[in-house]
Amino acid sequence: MTYLAGHTFDVAAVVYDADTHCVHCAIERFGASALAPSTAELFDSEGNPVTIIYAFQEAPDYVRVCGTCSEYIDEPERFYTDRLRDLEEQGFDKCSARADGVRVGCSQCEAIVIQGMATHETGCPNMVREEDSSDDEEYAE
Repeated sequence: MTYLAGHTFDVAAVVYDADTHCVHCAIERFGASALAPSTAELFDSEGNPVTIIYAFQEAPDYVRVCGTCSEYIDEPERFYTDRLRDLEEQGFDKCSARADGVRVGCSQCEAIVIQGMATHETGCPNMVREEDSSDDEEYAE
């Protein structure tokens, strides 16, 4: 955690040597000063300033892996929680999180992803069917 202007912030990662690194590796390399609010005095081997990524900052759309120890910085399951929940609501009951994204699956059909859209086979009992009554109401007036 970093203390800044009366607030504490969780440090998610530290950027140096043109890569993102976990907190543990950053502390091994630079000491506790790697988590200081002002890392302006710290420079990597390429002469670039060390940068802190805080947990509250918007995460990228991929799972970050430490450039030193190759451990996950973002846990795939936690990172993709919202996406997994959305897929489950759509009837995809065999989905899993992986480092490279979400694997879509259904226990009742061979679910696939077409142009980023998860799709059930026609007639799959797990397919969520939305009743669209808005068109009927529009014409009833």
